[in-house]
Amino acid sequence: MRILVLLSILCWLNSAVAEIELASIQVGFDQIYKHDRWTAVQATIESRYESFEGQLELRVQDTIADQANQTYIQPVVLQQVDRQQRTFLIWMPNRSVELRFQLRSHLGDVRLIHQLTPAIPKPLADLVVLVVSPTISYRYDQTEQNWSVQKETDPGSGVKSSGSQVFVAHTTPSQLPKVWLGYDSVDLMILHDVRLTERYFPSSKQMAILDWICRGGTLILEANDHYLGITNQQTNFLTPWLPVASLPRPSPTQTEQISLHPLGNGQLGILPTYLQQMVSEDTIAFWSTLFNQVSMSARHAEARYDPYRRHRERIYQQLKTLKPQHSPLIRHLFIFSLIYVVAMWLVSRQQLQRYIFLSLVVPIGFILVLILPSQPERINLHHFSMATVYGRRQRLHLKSYLGIIGQKQVQASLQFPASSAIRTTNFDAAVVQTPTAISMPSTIDPWQVQILEVETFLDLNRHSFSALKQRIGAEWQISGETPPNTGATHTAPTSDQSYGRFQAQFSRSMEGQRKKYADIMIRENLLRHLFKEQNQKTVSWTTLPDKLVPLMLPDKVSVNTTSDNSLIIVYPKTGLDQEK
Repeated sequence: MRILVLLSILCWLNSAVAEIELASIQVGFDQIYKHDRWTAVQATIESRYESFEGQLELRVQDTIADQANQTYIQPVVLQQVDRQQRTFLIWMPNRSVELRFQLRSHLGDVRLIHQLTPAIPKPLADLVVLVVSPTISYRYDQTEQNWSVQKETDPGSGVKSSGSQVFVAHTTPSQLPKVWLGYDSVDLMILHDVRLTERYFPSSKQMAILDWICRGGTLILEANDHYLGITNQQTNFLTPWLPVASLPRPSPTQTEQISLHPLGNGQLGILPTYLQQMVSEDTIAFWSTLFNQVSMSARHAEARYDPYRRHRERIYQQLKTLKPQHSPLIRHLFIFSLIYVVAMWLVSRQQLQRYIFLSLVVPIGFILVLILPSQPERINLHHFSMATVYGRRQRLHLKSYLGIIGQKQVQASLQFPASSAIRTTNFDAAVVQTPTAISMPSTIDPWQVQILEVETFLDLNRHSFSALKQRIGAEWQISGETPPNTGATHTAPTSDQSYGRFQAQFSRSMEGQRKKYADIMIRENLLRHLFKEQNQKTVSWTTLPDKLVPLMLPDKVSVNTTSDNSLIIVYPKTGLDQEK
C-alpha cells in the first residue's frame, strides 16, 4: 500500500513539473534585419519530463493592412528531456506584423501559444554587417566618432554615412542558417578566426554562404597567422574562388588595399593583416578605412530603389491574364444554361408533368457530371522566371512568379524544391518546411488565379544545362568593367550610354508576353546592376525544361503550361557555360 502511495506521489510530482516551452526566439541577427527581405527566425523549444510529437506553427499576421497571412509549419518530435532549434524563413514586409507561435500535437491539441511583435525592420538603403566568430566578441563594435556612431544597448550599432546607416551584428558559426536566404538582409560578412574545414563548418552552411555571395553578398575573410586553412584548397571551401595573389603576404604594408574578387553578383576577399591589428588598436580608424575601400556589390546597392519599383504588381497583372473563362467549368455552365433555358421554354408549351420532371432531372444530372471523377484533375500554369546560371559553381538560381488556376476545383499539395522560399500574395497559405522538401496544401479553383513567388537554388549538371542551352534564343553580351589600377575595390560603373543602348534594343525584337515582361524589367531598371559589375555575362530568353520548373504536383494532377517566359543570365564564361 505504501508503495502505491509513493508511486502516486511521484507521478503527481512528475506531471506537476512537466513542461514544454519556447526558451528563446531570435529574429534575424541580433534583431537586425531589413524589410521586404527574407528573414531567419530561430525558435528554441525545451521539454522537461514530457515527450511530444506534433508541429510548430509560425503565423505572420498583418496587424494593419488587409493582406494575405502566411503560416510556416515544421514537424517537432521531443524526448522527455530535450532541447531543439527550428529555423523558419519568413518574408518581412514593410509594415507592422505580429509573429504568432503555436505548438500543436498530432491530435490537434494546442499546447503552447506565444505572440511576438518584432522590431522595426531596417531600410533597404542601410548597410548590415555580420561578424562571425567562434565566440561572441564585440571587438568590431563601434564607438563615438565623427560618423555620428550611436552606441546602442543592443549589439547592433549604427553609423550614419552618405544618407544611410551601418548596423553591425554578431553571431557564431553554430548559429548560422543553413539556407542562403537566411542572410538576405546581410550586405557584408566578416569571418573572424573561423575554421572553414568540414568539421567546424558543415557543407550545408558552406553552400549557403557561397549562394549568398553569388546573389550579391560581400564576404571578407580575416586570416590569422595560426590559421593554415587559407592556403590549403582541400580544407577551405573559399580558396577555390580566391586568386593566389590575394592570399596574405608575409610582410604586408600599411598601403595594402582590400582586393575583392567577383563571384556571381557578389564579391569576396581577405582582410589585410594591418587592418586586423587596427581592429584592436583603433576601431574608429578600422571602420573608416574599411568603408573607404569596400562598398556594397552592385546588386545590393540597387536594392535601395526597390521601394519605388512596381515590377511585382505589373508582373502579377500579366499572370492574371490567365482568365477564369479559360476553364471548362465556366464553358460547361454557359452551355448548360443556354440549353436549359431553350429546353424549358419548349417543354413548358406542352405537358406540365414533363416540364417539372426535366426541370429537376437535368440540373441533378449536370451536377453529377461535375462531381464524378470523369475527367482528370488539371491545372493551368502561367509563369515568368528569372534564371541565373553560375557556371563556375554549377548552380542555378530561380526567381519564379507562378500563376495557377484549376479547370475545376482541385485540392492538391504543391511541392517545391528543398530550401525554397514561398510567398503568396492574394490568398492565405500554410507552408510546411522540412529539411528535404517544401510543400503547401492548396485548394485551386477556376474562379481566381492564385499567384506564388518561389525563390530557390538548384544544382545544374551538364545534362540539365545542355537541355536549357538548346532553348536559349537571341543573346545580349554585357562586358564587365576592370577594377581601377589603384587597387580600390569600388566597381567602376559602365557608362549610361551602354545601358541606354541596351534599354532601347532589349525588347525591340520581341513580341507577345516576352515583350511585356521585357518592358517591365527595362522600365523598373531590374537589370541595371549587370552593367556595374566587373565580370561578364550573357542575357537571353529561354523556356525552362520541366525538371527545372520549381513546382511539382501529385501524379493525379496534370499541369498545362499555358505560358513559360524565362529570362536567363549566364556568367561568367567558365565551367559549364564554356559549351555555349
